[in-house]
Amino acid sequence: MDAASAVALYLAGLSQKGETQARLGLGRGEFRALLEELSLADCELTPVDVDPSLRVTFLDTRTCKYEDPTFDGAIEAMAAARYAPPAWRIPARVILEGSTEPDMQAPASIILHVGRCGSTLLCNLLAKSGGWTALREPEFLNKLILARTAAMREDEKVRIDALTERLFACLARGDRRRRRAVKLSSWTAAPAADRLARSGVNRFVGLLRDPSAAVASFLEQPPYWAGDSGSAGKENNVRLFARAWVSAAETMLRLPPAQCLLLRYEEMVDNPFGVIRRVRLHFGDTRPLGSEAKIMDALASYSKGRSGERFEPSGQHRRMVLEPRLQRIVAEITAPVWRAVRRRLD
Repeated sequence: MDAASAVALYLAGLSQKGETQARLGLGRGEFRALLEELSLADCELTPVDVDPSLRVTFLDTRTCKYEDPTFDGAIEAMAAARYAPPAWRIPARVILEGSTEPDMQAPASIILHVGRCGSTLLCNLLAKSGGWTALREPEFLNKLILARTAAMREDEKVRIDALTERLFACLARGDRRRRRAVKLSSWTAAPAADRLARSGVNRFVGLLRDPSAAVASFLEQPPYWAGDSGSAGKENNVRLFARAWVSAAETMLRLPPAQCLLLRYEEMVDNPFGVIRRVRLHFGDTRPLGSEAKIMDALASYSKGRSGERFEPSGQHRRMVLEPRLQRIVAEITAPVWRAVRRRLD
């Protein structure tokens, strides 16, 4: 392993200081002096991308505020800045051979959702409550899930699983100022959450919304993974979105109640302070809430809009309502799981 990779693994929290010093042949004081000389003493390397060969890109995110509605948008803005941090690119082989097993005694805080259910708002409320950063749907995690799905050999799948777990531990470990919560994409919830739950210590919050409302929002603004519905039109997409809702909801129901806190969108909107207190407590944070004014400002803002844009549910942000024929299709697909969700919420 070259010296740059050894230092990068340490800065990303993927190797211990002692083993890094040994790899470099440096004493404790010499290693500290090296980091200070290279202006890396306060560096916080975070994985931000992975290419088809599984080479991982890391960036120093100590200045990133994660204010964009997505993780990748925040990273792109930071990378486009005048003084952008340099990228570190490390092959999967080096990461897996040179890094230690993730510290499973440090539970990760993970947000699951069914899509179009207010999960971005939940992230914003958590971030504004003080002491938290929310990383919203890192695309590189989706790439790893897709790579595993496409893998033909079992050893390839095991390798991708190990890489995913190490990178997720790095992503979720938090920084010197704030804890981190990671929101997964709704369509990767099932394969990702099942593996991340194996340790028994990670904590999940699952956000749900009435399936008809979620499907209507998907239908009005289809996600990139929906594809072209073709001549079948709305009905095919309604079935697709309803099944996606079921998959995400079933994933949450499979997790033990002690490990996964379920919430409804309406509850979050009606009682934001109570819900955020419950979320923070579930994630192991007993500190008092920060500014209530900031929380209310986040509630009044359009979560996926530009900074300062007000949320107008009766105006420009009004959502469509499914016609009765399409509502019946959604109910046929989602009713059993929706009943199970409501029983657990009760």
